[in-house]
Amino acid sequence: MNESDVLARIQSGRTITGMSAVLLPFTPDGQIDWDATEAHIDRTVEVGLTPAVNMDTGYVQLLDADQKTDVLARAAIVARDDFVAGAYVADEPGAAFDLDGYLAACEAISTCGGTPVIFPSNGLNSLDDDGWVAALTAIGDRVDRFIGFELGEMFVPYGRIPSLDAYEAMMGIGSCIGAKHSSLSRQLEWDRLELRDRVHPDFQVLTGNDRHGNIRLRLSARVVDLRSSGVRTPRPTVGCRRSSFPRTQRLAAVPRQLHVPCTGARLPSQCGDVVRAARLVVIESHA
Repeated sequence: MNESDVLARIQSGRTITGMSAVLLPFTPDGQIDWDATEAHIDRTVEVGLTPAVNMDTGYVQLLDADQKTDVLARAAIVARDDFVAGAYVADEPGAAFDLDGYLAACEAISTCGGTPVIFPSNGLNSLDDDGWVAALTAIGDRVDRFIGFELGEMFVPYGRIPSLDAYEAMMGIGSCIGAKHSSLSRQLEWDRLELRDRVHPDFQVLTGNDRHGNIRLRLSARVVDLRSSGVRTPRPTVGCRRSSFPRTQRLAAVPRQLHVPCTGARLPSQCGDVVRAARLVVIESHA
């Protein structure tokens, strides 16, 4: 699939679904700034985007269980049960796939009204393609709905982009409504779009390839990406300026670039103070 193929598949006036990974701000003494967190979730909803909490932008790998639960509870209230959240299982290299850990993470999210996003782990991504699909199937057998997550190893050491055959098998899991794709490769994403349109048109191909957002807005068929920004800030602030993103979530005329610019926040000392602020992970359209 090449650029000409993508151009031929553009569908104007389509309805899109937009999701934004919400940055988790901290106070100077290293505590979560809950007022700013709730305000950020509220602004995300206000501009017509579905908040994605407890993602890597929300430092899910660094939060303890109580903190993750608090984030979910606040998201449920502010976003009125319309949010997605990372289902993350911490493990070490060489660990076995922890089905119980994933099911517990998914239950915590679904209990609050959210949709789980299955984060990669050492155990999950150590499996071969058949085992990877079987693991997601086992999760899908126990949850009403979930979103898969292809995260390349350029982002985390336990990352993985499975084969297209494995991706197709994942699309066949009844409770899997879509999958986020983060590979920094337009070609891999286009391959998944072609497969989706051919095999499962209702499946959501959710892009995390923010580096190519301006290209995708103009060219890609049925997928749009909002680009992220990384900033340094001298004090713990978080905010999302108003965007021209239409409340009706219709895209009749696509601009060259569509941004929801956000500020950054100073993190706890172990994380450093330069962040990828509010990475807008998901924009997907429906036919």
